[in-house]
Amino acid sequence: MDSVAAFLSLLYDWRGNPEAIKESIVYAKGALSLCPEDLPQRPLLLERLVDSSIEWFKMRRDVKPVQSAASYVRKALEAQPPEYPPLERAQMMNRLGRCLIIVYDRTGEVQHMEESMQWLQMAQRLLPSPDHPLRADILFNLANCLTSQNRLSNKIESLNQSIEYLREAVALNHSRAWDRERSTNNLGVCLITRYDQLGEVEDLEEAIRCFREIILLHPVGHPTRLNPLLNLASCLRAWSEQRGGSEELDEAIQHLREVLTIATYPNLDRANALAKLGNCFYLRFLHEKDVGDLEDGIQSHRQALLLVPRRDPERVAILSNLSYSLSMQYRLQRNVDDLDEAIQSMREALSLCHPGHSLKPDLLNHLADRLKARFDHGGDVQYLQDAIQYHREALTLGSPGHRSRPGILHNLSSCLKSRYRHSGAIQDLKEAVECLREIIHTIDPIHTIHCKALSSLASMYADNAEALEPFYDTADVPALFEKASNHPTAGLLDRLLASQSWINAVHGSQGLSAYKTCLRLMDQFLLLRPSLTSRHQLHREIPQDTVLDAAATAIECGEVETAVEFLEQGRTLLWSQMNRYRTPLDELQRAHHKLAADFTRLSQLLENSATSGITRELCKMTLEEETRRYRKIAEDWSTVVDQIRQMDGFENFLRPPDYSFLRLSSRKGPVIMINVGSKRCDAIIIHQENNPVLVPLLDVRKSDIQVNAEKFHSETRAGVVDRSQILGVLRALWDDIVQPVVTKLHELNVVPGSRIWWCPTSVLSILPIHAAGPHRRNKLNLCDIYISSYTPTLSTLVGLNPAIPPVGQQNQLHYDPRLLVVAQPDTPGQVHIPGVNKELSAIKMHVPDSNVLLSGGGTSDAVLTGLKTHSWVHITCHGSQDFKDPFASCFHLYDKSLTLLDIIEARAPSAEFGFLSACHSAASDIRRPDETLHLAAALQFTGFRSVIGTMYAMADVDGPIVAEEVYKHMYRRKEKSGSVDYRDAAEGLSIATKKLKERGVPVERWINFVHFGA
Repeated sequence: MDSVAAFLSLLYDWRGNPEAIKESIVYAKGALSLCPEDLPQRPLLLERLVDSSIEWFKMRRDVKPVQSAASYVRKALEAQPPEYPPLERAQMMNRLGRCLIIVYDRTGEVQHMEESMQWLQMAQRLLPSPDHPLRADILFNLANCLTSQNRLSNKIESLNQSIEYLREAVALNHSRAWDRERSTNNLGVCLITRYDQLGEVEDLEEAIRCFREIILLHPVGHPTRLNPLLNLASCLRAWSEQRGGSEELDEAIQHLREVLTIATYPNLDRANALAKLGNCFYLRFLHEKDVGDLEDGIQSHRQALLLVPRRDPERVAILSNLSYSLSMQYRLQRNVDDLDEAIQSMREALSLCHPGHSLKPDLLNHLADRLKARFDHGGDVQYLQDAIQYHREALTLGSPGHRSRPGILHNLSSCLKSRYRHSGAIQDLKEAVECLREIIHTIDPIHTIHCKALSSLASMYADNAEALEPFYDTADVPALFEKASNHPTAGLLDRLLASQSWINAVHGSQGLSAYKTCLRLMDQFLLLRPSLTSRHQLHREIPQDTVLDAAATAIECGEVETAVEFLEQGRTLLWSQMNRYRTPLDELQRAHHKLAADFTRLSQLLENSATSGITRELCKMTLEEETRRYRKIAEDWSTVVDQIRQMDGFENFLRPPDYSFLRLSSRKGPVIMINVGSKRCDAIIIHQENNPVLVPLLDVRKSDIQVNAEKFHSETRAGVVDRSQILGVLRALWDDIVQPVVTKLHELNVVPGSRIWWCPTSVLSILPIHAAGPHRRNKLNLCDIYISSYTPTLSTLVGLNPAIPPVGQQNQLHYDPRLLVVAQPDTPGQVHIPGVNKELSAIKMHVPDSNVLLSGGGTSDAVLTGLKTHSWVHITCHGSQDFKDPFASCFHLYDKSLTLLDIIEARAPSAEFGFLSACHSAASDIRRPDETLHLAAALQFTGFRSVIGTMYAMADVDGPIVAEEVYKHMYRRKEKSGSVDYRDAAEGLSIATKKLKERGVPVERWINFVHFGA
């Protein structure tokens, strides 16, 4: 029977089958029942029974076999004669002590722990020498006993002794791999426990080293990796929680995914992995605000609870963490059922805790936090009173250096501030301040909660200055927000929020530093996400007016150049970030070829990630792997950028451009930036080598522009247009904004008929500035005075108007670009466009050798290939703008849609001119107009220097007229000089729109066509 028990035990080790270990226990008991007390093999049978019973307990948390095994060993010890060999007796005492620790952990009955300690200490005294191999195992079990004692009493002395025992056990087991591995694992567990209680980061670092050492001993997927992977994941999550590292959090998730592939049976190991995975998802949500992580965390916790028996203490941590996630989901969705379930889960977790449970301070703290939220929801003050009571109880249970104390103090402060608002008791407000001051003055400044405490204290001073002035120096508010904004380890979101509060706390020139910090953090915050689509979603959470108010503040301080720099830095962030990956490197390649090559390689990888389009619909594992890979590449990219900046002449590489660079945008004509801020509106004219010229728009209010923008947006998307409304918008633009600018341009001697560029902000971006005017007989409109183009940023225009001719035109007397025409009159699934063939004929009249992709020839692959091999492109087909997902905006081609994201991925090295004769090809979203996410902008990003597009749906009959006039003008010198110039497109469009007006085309049709770029 013993042989069968041994075989079943081996079968369990090999396959992990729970039934095998259960049968092994049965056969081991049978063998013992047949074995005389004095048989030499009996200790071996007892050892097998103990080991199998413990393995069964690990899987099923069924302590009865362990109790039974302990009873067998105890009886054997009691029956042994005095002359029984001491070493064998010590071995049996050690096994009994091990069993009793497990019984105590399961039942909470202190006598089992005390008995275990006694047996283990007696076993240690029976050893023949201090370095006997059995001593390491006894120390291992003694350490477990002391750790259990720590959980009962929360006495740090027990934990300290346990750690010393385990360090000694590791040293004694230097030649016994399995025993050393086991001791190292438990040493790591004790260290992370002590870190939880004291918050000493050195313990966390040593614990991580312990678990990494063990993991390296076994191949990926091996069952022996399970426990160290679980423990390492806990350490990495704790590290990320304290130091804000996303790389460690991603690694933790990766390890837990591996555990789930190992622990396939529905046992407690799998439950533990699911619970820890839920914790990691929740923390990553706090860092990055991806709601999908929060949902995944809740699902993981629910799955974990299904695997743990109802009264099992293991449910405590899972229930509490589920409560955290549900509470956060309530904050997002305001469904009070989530909050009530969070409270109930936390109460259940507390009911499973014995009086000295080490997690009790945390649980009380978080229950109080949920009750505070319940008070905020319904106003029942009893919830608030209970919350304060639980916070105070949590503080008394935890030691002064307990890891959770800062969080408890922070939450108690919030509750006391709420009670002050409710009752007016100044003592509550003063205590709330003292809680925050204790965090700031006693906690390591590098801890992430330091940032929260600084922001909360600053807000409390700012909101209650009058009440607190007799007791505290409330003038520290800006300095506190500044420290929080520049905290070295706090999450970017916390720092970004702090910087926005800092902005609100200062006035005048003091605000410039706050705005600079805020704009920098906005950029870094968006870069948390690897793909453009995910960055776009995150961008929508950032207040739109920050950059506009920053510029307005700079103008009020007389810093007009700074205002221009702010507007350049804080708008069209998505395009700006992508443009960094395509930065020209001619000078860098000459100075340092390797750095240029590294930068190019890493930039390409980052761009591939940004345009990959990975979504949550794909496998979660794939998404996490891609995110982890992206962050590693982004870190390497940042390192290379830092190395480049250390080289002479490259100190400002990829830094936000200053005005000395931005003014180069006006080499071919003045550029007018129009800032539409909530405090004031201004036009800024950048003109040649002059300082920027400010044109205050004193009578303009953002609300008035918003009304006109909504009116224009509504009318141009209506079936029947009210022309008087359109004309009203154009006249208001002229009177309020454009006429003052034109007057200033005259003063600057800008000759009528010259080209000018507009760079509008906010909702002004969707209005047809180029068509502004009085629109009355014998009155000049803007289009009669100047030729208008648009540019999303000044940097874009600097690149489009270089000091030297484009590569394709250098040293060439005759330049004739290749024109690709994509013509789709009958796209499957779309209505017929009769004007396409007429438009094609008009183009052929002036460009007979153009390359035409007509109907079935105009597939998406053919068009993408054509974009890369042609300098000029003309697309006439159906187009659509998707405001919910702008990257899905598209041209409808013969086989499928060519999306904005497809265009971004293309590179067009010889690109110059693009004519997008399709509906909505340059349409901005009225909700986020500064994003400039439309097809014309995508074509510009790809490399096209000059682009014509449409602001809304175009009339089919207008396309041929505009195309004919544009190409007639651009090819007017072809016969004489043999050359054409893409920079003639804006003037050609101006002539074309005048031709439409002469033919009596209504205003809403001819103003639709706009020009971007050079």
